Amino acid sequence: MSCEDAKNFKDQFDQLKIAGCYEGAVRNFEKLILNYQDTYKTFMAQVWLNREQYLTFLKYPAAIRKYIYTTNVSENFHRRLEWLRQRMGGFFQSEEVLGINVVLQLDRLTEGKWSVANTHFKAHEYELLQIHRLKFSGVDEHLKNELKKAETEMAIAANAYKKMDIDLNTKINAEHATLDS
Repeated sequence: MSCEDAKNFKDQFDQLKIAGCYEGAVRNFEKLILNYQDTYKTFMAQVWLNREQYLTFLKYPAAIRKYIYTTNVSENFHRRLEWLRQRMGGFFQSEEVLGINVVLQLDRLTEGKWSVANTHFKAHEYELLQIHRLKFSGVDEHLKNELKKAETEMAIAANAYKKMDIDLNTKINAEHATLDS
C-alpha cells in the first residue's frame, strides 16, 4: 500500500480495535477491506481470507485484549536470542547450542519476570477457561469420532491381514505337501 493509504487503513483499523462488539467490528473491517479492494486486489484478498482472525482478540475481556493483540512477549524473547547469537560471533555453533540457549532463556524468564502471573489474566482466569472450553468443546467430539473410525479401520485391516496370512500359510503348506510327494 502507498504510505498515505497504509496510514489511513491503519487509523481506521485502530478504531476497530476499540470496538466493543466482535461481530460489528468484523462487519466494519469487511467494509474497510472493500474500500481498498480496487486499488490493492491481491493484498486485500489475502486480508479478506483472514479477516476474522485479525479481530479475534475482541472476543476476550477488555482488560486483557492489549496483551493478546500484541506480540511483545514473543518479540522480547526473540530479541534475547538475537542478542545471544550476536555475542556468540553471529551464529549458533549448532542446533543443539541453540536449543540449550532457548531452554536457558525460558528458565531465566520463568524464574524471574514470568514467575508472577499477569494480574489481568489472573482476574479473568475463569472467563478465559470458559472461552477455551467452548472453543475446543467440539474438537473432543470430532477427535472421538475420528478415533472410533480409526479403530474400525484397524480392525478391518487386522482381519484382512490375518486372512492373507492364513491363505498364504495354507498355500505354502500345500506347496510343501506337493513337493514332499
